[in-house]
This record gives sequence, C-alpha cells and structure tokens, in this order.
Amino acid sequence: MPFSLIEQYQRKILELLDSIVVKNKYKYVVVDQYTSKLIDNVFETNDILRHDVSAIEMIEERRQSRGSFEAVYILSPKEYVVDCLLADFARSPPRYGAAHIFFVPMFDEAQVNKIYNSAVAPYIRCCVSLMIDYLPQQSNVFTFGNQDSLLIFYNPSCLDLVVAAARRTARSLVGVCVTLGEYPLIRFLNPPVETHMAYTLPYMIAKEVQEGLDEYARANRDFPTVEPDRPQSIFLVLDRSMDLDGPYLHEFSYEAMAHDLLFIENGNKYTYARQSQDGEQEDVVGVLSEKDPVWVSLRHKYIADTIDEVKEKIVKFTEENSQFANLDNASASQLKDVLLTMNVFSKEKEILGMHMSMTETITELFNRTRLSAIADVEQCLATALTPEGKPPKAVLEELVPLLDDEHVSTRDRVRLLALYLLYREGVVEADFAKLCKHGKLSSMDMHLIRNMDLLGAKLFKASPKDRRPPKKGVRNEVIEGETQPFTRYVPRVKDILTGVVNNTLDLELFKHFKDQPIGVYDSMPAQSTTSPAPRRNRAFWHDRSTQVPAQRIFVFIAGGMTYAETRSAYEISNAHNKEVIIGSDNFLTPTDWLHQLSRLRTRRRDLNLAADQPDPEMPAYLLERDPPPQQHIISQGRNGKQAQSAPGPSVPSTGPHKLSRNADYHHHKTTGNPPGHFDVETKKKGKLGKLGGFFK
Repeated sequence: MPFSLIEQYQRKILELLDSIVVKNKYKYVVVDQYTSKLIDNVFETNDILRHDVSAIEMIEERRQSRGSFEAVYILSPKEYVVDCLLADFARSPPRYGAAHIFFVPMFDEAQVNKIYNSAVAPYIRCCVSLMIDYLPQQSNVFTFGNQDSLLIFYNPSCLDLVVAAARRTARSLVGVCVTLGEYPLIRFLNPPVETHMAYTLPYMIAKEVQEGLDEYARANRDFPTVEPDRPQSIFLVLDRSMDLDGPYLHEFSYEAMAHDLLFIENGNKYTYARQSQDGEQEDVVGVLSEKDPVWVSLRHKYIADTIDEVKEKIVKFTEENSQFANLDNASASQLKDVLLTMNVFSKEKEILGMHMSMTETITELFNRTRLSAIADVEQCLATALTPEGKPPKAVLEELVPLLDDEHVSTRDRVRLLALYLLYREGVVEADFAKLCKHGKLSSMDMHLIRNMDLLGAKLFKASPKDRRPPKKGVRNEVIEGETQPFTRYVPRVKDILTGVVNNTLDLELFKHFKDQPIGVYDSMPAQSTTSPAPRRNRAFWHDRSTQVPAQRIFVFIAGGMTYAETRSAYEISNAHNKEVIIGSDNFLTPTDWLHQLSRLRTRRRDLNLAADQPDPEMPAYLLERDPPPQQHIISQGRNGKQAQSAPGPSVPSTGPHKLSRNADYHHHKTTGNPPGHFDVETKKKGKLGKLGGFFK
C-alpha cells in the first residue's frame, strides 16, 4: 500500500477518538482557531462525526453547557487558549462533565501546573501531547504554514526571534518523526565558511530535533515503533541558502507551473468560470488535493504531456457518457464545449472541467509572455550549460534583449537578472546598474536583488579585473534518454537525496549530529547504536525472503521549499524504493520568493510578523451563565393532536462538511465499538508523567 503521511495523521486522531469511551457514547470535540486549521486540513466534519462525536465546537466562542457529555479538547498550548479551557470549568455549572485534554505540540510544566491547580483538575481524564503540530499537504509532503520563516531566519532585525523559531520548528519535526514511529539519524548542512548570518541555522534546528527525539525516547520506552525490518531512517536538515537558483526558475511541471502562473488561493483552491445549465456564466471553486486522481497523476508531469493527457481523459469521458464520438482530433475549446453541454452531473466531470480550464489558461499565458525564450536563458544561467551540455558563450547577448522587451514582465526581468548575478558569482556595480537600466527596474527591484547577500549569494566584486570564473555547470536532467528543454536544472535537494541513497554525501558538508554510523545506510537495522532505545533482535527463523519495508528519508528545508523540490522527493522515492518525506515552513512560489526577498532588510516594526502580534485575551462571556432554556411551544397540529417544538441539536445533511464554528451535529454510529480507552492520568505536583518532555 502506498505510503501517505496524510493517512498516518488521520489515523492518529481517529484512533484517539475511538479510544475514549464515555457513558453517553457520544462526546464533544473542542478545538481552537489554530488546531481547527490542522484538523480541517485533513478531515471533513463528517469524518470526525462518524466516531461517536456529537459536535465540534470552537473554544473561543459561546457554547451551551453540556454537563452530561464529556469533551475531547484538541488545543494549542497558548496562554489564552489555556485560559478558555479553565473558564469552561470555573463557571457554574461546568460546561462539560469531564475533560480529555490533548495539546497538539508539547507544552511546558508551568502550563501543566496551571491546569492541575485550577477548577478543571477534578474533571481531567487525561492531559497529554499529541505531537501533530504540522500540516500534511500531500502523501510525502508537510509544511508548518509559517509564511514568516524566511524573514525571521534571514532578516537582521529579527535576530532575537531565531532561537525560539528554531525550537518551535524542531518540536514540530519531532512530531513528524513520532507520528511515523521513527528515530532517525540526524544530518545537517554544515557550510565550510561563514557565508551569511544564518549559516548555523541547520545545526541549530538539528540540535533541537536530536534533543527532542532523545527526550521523547527516554519518556516512551516503546519508541521507536517502526517495523523491526525497516532500515534506519535518515533526517536531513537544510536551509534555503543551499539553492538560490531554484525559486527563480520557471518550472514546467504541471503543479509548479500552475502555482507560478495561476492564482491558487491558499495553495489549493482554483476559481474558474463555467457555463451553467441555464446558459449563465458562473464562478466555480475547484480544490486541488490528494482526492483528485487527475491532479495526483499529472502534477509532476511536463506541461505538454499534461495537456495531452487531460485531452485524452476528456475524450474518453465524453464518449462514455454522451452521444458524441470520434473526438480524438477535437480542439481544446471544442472539448470544453462538449463537456459543458453534457447533462451529466458527476465528480469526474467537475474535475476534468477544472483541469481543462487550468491547462488552457497556462497555455495562453505561455504563448503570450515569451516564456519559451525566457526559460531557455534561465536554464542556461542556472545550469551554466547549454542544452548540448556545453558552457554558454553568448548568454549576455541573449539576456539583454529580454530585459529590453516590453512584453516581458518586470517580475520576469528581476528573475532573469538575479539568475545572471548568481551565474557570474558577482558583477561590478556599474554593470549591474546598466543591466537594471535595460530592464527598467525600480530602486525597490534593485533592493530585492541585493538582499540575496543575506542568504550567502556573491553579487558584486570591486573591479572588472577581479575575474571570478562563472559557476561550474551542474547536472542537466535527462528523462528516458531525452532532455526536456525547459526542465534541465536539477534542484540541489535532488542531488543531495541521491547522495544519501548512494551513501556518497560529503561527511563534512553534511555532518552527522552524532557519530557517523558504520556501514551503508540501507543495510542498517531499524535501531542504530546512536539511539538510546534498545535494539530489536530479529528471530533466527525470520523469513529473509520477505520484502523489507522501504527506508525513510526525511528532508527539511528551513525558509521555504519549491514545488520542484517536492517533485524531486517523489522521484527519488520511486527510483530507489525509498519513502522520502520532504517538508518546510511553507511552499515558495516565485512570487512568494520575490516578495519575501524584498522585505529582508525591512525594519522589524514594519514587517507585521505574527510572532510580534499580541495573543488575544479570553472572552469574558465564557464565564457567563447559560441563558435560561427556551420554553417548549405547544401548538395544535393539523390532525388535532398536540405538536411540540423544542430547541435541540440539528442533524447534518448527507453531504460533506468542513469544520464549522459551533457546529452541532449528532451522528449515530452503526458499526462496532471503540477499542478500549485512555487510562485516567493523574499528576503529582511537579511531575508530568509520560508526556514526552521537551520542556524548554
């Protein structure tokens, strides 16, 4: 069965819900604004309600007392959230009959003491950490949803935020490992010289991850929980400075191109126009997710192949569901018209219509913006090689006409010029000024390019006589014997992962946090001698002919990752029978990258960082008494009998729901009983019990 981080995440939450047995069978789930986003990322509301959950409620909002029901709190350990929790039991009557408390990240001893010394203490059935403080985005991809990471790690005015941010990052990474039961070897990028202010960032994060895993293992003697035969996993900690070319490039896989050229809200919602059944134009919001088989199968393919395959899928669908036939030679617009006129309402029709709209728009933009010429020069600059594999000799002669071309957008001119400076490893100021004049770049655009030095880029040299050789050519991508003209650049992370698989990574540049293990990685047992947990011994009668589970390789890129880098993780997984899990603070589209770079020297007070915003306060209304119950209204029915109307929980529709505030649904489970329950965990003062620690 294919690996899926999303399914692992879902299973952890659902097993938790099933393990809690209450008197009334049904319980309430209470979340806060932050944790509702985590859960909403992987569930629809009905997915939760099927597990004996009566309702999902927001802890910050007004709620009725439900004293006969127990509550499962899934919370972030923020001060105001803890205050909201305490308010539920400081009021009279208490809002719920008991509290099963689960904090998403780890929490500190002061918060535990505050909870157990409050009115909630007698009602606590458990208080533990779930360690799921991350967002699974795809089967092999996760993020933290932190859009400020590049600014915090590389803006000089944010230095005092770096340690805390690195620690939060590490705690979330420990959670990823714990979810999968892995206790990996840690390696980190270790630049040989101090190239920029944040050059020790990978070490800082790696150190916190190692300490967090060690502490969790000491508190949980059954950890790790992977199969005994699964080879020792490896965790690579990198940062954005390891590849500055990648975020500038026009990438020609479907996923990367869509996020570069189209407006995709929140990373997964695409709005397109279609004709309704009554002939009116209407806007439709499509969702790009793992539940869309067309998206999953095509997102990493070259855009030309994607367009052909979408057309083939539409031809097949229309011929199977309509009177139309022989559509093989139909144009894209003709296929779109046929699809719209089909009186067939199906999920597949909606999905194909969305992808037809996306590929049509991408094609139009490609043809309108001289993207072919731009991408050809970009590839030469990034790889330092021509399509024939030779060093480019006339790259400046090809660059300048594009900088002068009014049909090339300012954003693309900035991307081209930045790539040229990286290719040359620095130019004199006078030449930079001339090139900016050709591109009609503003002072803000020039400022953006200069900010690359904060990530270690060599941008300028003192004299033309200071001749630095251009960077050496990097590997061109070859797929099935043919080199795609616009996707020759190999993301640096792919070469690094290849080095891990082949055990050829430079031991100084990518240091082991602990002693280097002996032997080839994939021949190692699941437990390394670097781990304090006991080694699992395989029985002598073990069947060696059975297939060994794939080795897992984790890679984290602090500061943001590109869609080309996530594609590389899948490619290495498929090519080498590995499970590569890649993550970062957030996705970086070229637009995001340029915007963040432009702010790397912005004053802290003007950045409006989330970390600088005050936490909200607990709403006072949470301590208020419930309003008096509404009286039953008795009226005479049509048949002469009395009919009653009373307030009560509503019943959900049969369609899917996302988490909604103050949702109040009852769901009657029809299969099976929950397998056991959590033991009540009591706390002696100053003792946290089996919580997995990491109290910093």
